[in-house]
Amino acid sequence: AACRFEDIAEVHCGDAFGAVGRPGEPVDLIFVDPPYKLAQISDAASPLGRLLVSLGEHVSDDGVIVVRQEKRDGIEAAYGRLVLQDRRVYGTMALSFLEPSHESA
Repeated sequence: AACRFEDIAEVHCGDAFGAVGRPGEPVDLIFVDPPYKLAQISDAASPLGRLLVSLGEHVSDDGVIVVRQEKRDGIEAAYGRLVLQDRRVYGTMALSFLEPSHESA
């Protein structure tokens, strides 16, 4: 509400693990700020990796998933259909931007 986007955006706050599997329209932006212990291991088999693979099925083809982690924590180049596009470091934190791959299978 503070940004005054109510007429063009819908914001849902909650546990991303609980949102996975719910039916609905694809979303354009997902922000993931996992607990630090969960974010330390991010390979595809980890809880965070499995979450990102699942969230990739809920983001629109032009959407983006932003993951906030400590800068020392790694992130894979891909999770399912998501591909790492950018990673930016701000002090001790990092933001990783994942987008659906647009390459044909």
